[in-house]
Amino acid sequence: MELTNKNTNILLVDETGAGLPELKRIAELFSAGVLYQTSGLQSAGLPARENPALIIFRAPEFGNSQAALIKSLRENLQDVNTPVLLLSGLPPGARFFEKISPGYADYLNWPAEPGILEGKIRFYIDFYRQKQLIKEFAGRPNAAFLPHPAYEIQPQEEVHLNQMKNEFLTNISHELRTPLNVIIGMTHLVLMDELSPLQKDRINDIKLSGEFLLHIIDEILNLSKIDTNILELDLSEFNLANLVTNISRIVSPKAVKKKLKFIHHVPENLPEILVGDDVRISQVLFNLFDNAIKFTKSGEIRLLVDYEPVGNKQAKVSFKLSDTGVGIPANKLKTIFEPFKQADNALNRIFGGAGLGLAISQKLANKMGGNISVSSTPGEGSVFIFSLTLEIGGPERQNPSNETLPQDVHILLVEDNAINSKLATAILQKKGWSVELAQNGVEAVEIYKDKPFDLIFMDVQMPVMDGFESTRLIREIEKKTGVHTPIITMTAHAYPGYDKVCFDCGMDNFITKPFKPERLYEMVESYLNKKSAKIIL
Repeated sequence: MELTNKNTNILLVDETGAGLPELKRIAELFSAGVLYQTSGLQSAGLPARENPALIIFRAPEFGNSQAALIKSLRENLQDVNTPVLLLSGLPPGARFFEKISPGYADYLNWPAEPGILEGKIRFYIDFYRQKQLIKEFAGRPNAAFLPHPAYEIQPQEEVHLNQMKNEFLTNISHELRTPLNVIIGMTHLVLMDELSPLQKDRINDIKLSGEFLLHIIDEILNLSKIDTNILELDLSEFNLANLVTNISRIVSPKAVKKKLKFIHHVPENLPEILVGDDVRISQVLFNLFDNAIKFTKSGEIRLLVDYEPVGNKQAKVSFKLSDTGVGIPANKLKTIFEPFKQADNALNRIFGGAGLGLAISQKLANKMGGNISVSSTPGEGSVFIFSLTLEIGGPERQNPSNETLPQDVHILLVEDNAINSKLATAILQKKGWSVELAQNGVEAVEIYKDKPFDLIFMDVQMPVMDGFESTRLIREIEKKTGVHTPIITMTAHAYPGYDKVCFDCGMDNFITKPFKPERLYEMVESYLNKKSAKIIL
């Protein structure tokens, strides 16, 4: 028996012995060890303290004897439901899954495609690690988020718990965003092609469903960031009238689709420039609009913006959003601002939603020093008032004129995931840009030494060498050449502080998967407008 890592292990039962090198290679990618056994009988004698994340059973065929051995092995492990991945040339059929139950089962034909095998192993390893985090959290006296009568949480323990929570959410976000990037990105690409009306409608449904799932993921992350007090506001000057107009332009088609009258009004004497976090203000307004449109079957949606001066340098701004929807009972007005709560569970089944929008909106408003109040009459509609005080800014800055973009644009794409690489390449080539691929940080550095590029988009989590180290090496090379190539991080991580890590290692910008092609184009063109010299994606 060989143990190469004591934290997370894979139990490999290989009757042929040929699969060990490949499995050890994959395990090392995910910092996991391998418990290797040459037969099921030998593995069934493992001590009960062993707790592998996954059992990989490689056999030319799978019959009753192999199923009995796996059952015996599971009974001797800490977790009798340890997942089993069968690698065999035998098609699984119903017989395999019946024999392997109870528990989780998976199957791959052998020899397996490396990318598919890596993906499955990574899923089970990540799943195991998340279970361990949950178990550690559950062992704490405050595990159920309730006060413990004989225990007071110490400040350092609270910090540790928050770190565990953040790590859990970060990993979950990354794993969900990675396939979503492909789903949403590919639908954008397909919609650029010639389609029949029916095909376009179906692809749009896929895109909207993917974006809705992404919205829920972002809502959960935002809620966690606010609760753990790690959400930072990004204050800047912005034009509030333009912000309201742009939001209205986006949400009004949803109202028109339901045949609702849509009205918005901004006072002419509103200060032209205000200072605040326009992204968070927009997020609150989007949530309020979505809520109003969702629960209104007929009538109108109306937004009235007002303000009153506070001294010479501040303005109290209020957004009054009214609808003619189903309304909210008086005894439910407070609970609608609680996470995962809606005024009526029956309405939730009709209208859908995760019950996070209003909770996050109120928390964001409070974070910005504002508040959201509500009044409602069941059957007649609701009125939400979002108010906050903002600094008055200076004269509006003029947008820089667009410069002529270079015609011959060369981009280096550094991405280890074949599907993500295919997606990003297709999106960039739609603009006529040349794209060269590197599968890891080492390849990226070697290619960079030999060829000039216009920009760099860099994935972070890659085998052999990650994006951080690759960026550091490229920056070292540039100290000698005197040329700075913009490097843009492309990652499925979306947690606060992650972008700072990217910037600290020398990256110039940050884009989160999944991204819309338009956002990617805007970012590339902004650097081309600055006449930068190189690109890596």
